[in-house]
Amino acid sequence: MARLPFPRPQPGSKADVILIDTDNAIFPPLVTDSAAHFQSHLVFLANGIVVDTSIIDGWPRSRPRSTPQ
Repeated sequence: MARLPFPRPQPGSKADVILIDTDNAIFPPLVTDSAAHFQSHLVFLANGIVVDTSIIDGWPRSRPRSTPQ
């Protein structure tokens, strides 16, 4: 599998990060230690509902969602 050359975050730098909720029911159980299996989940199964938190330019733009009771 080819790795893309992503830059590493540096102290004090701003970053765009999306935290994914892999415990969401949309994901079937993951095969342990299989990066390819996890990547296929993201490509073929994930949508906006699995986004837990978005951090854009170093600032939180969305917070973790809660299910209405």
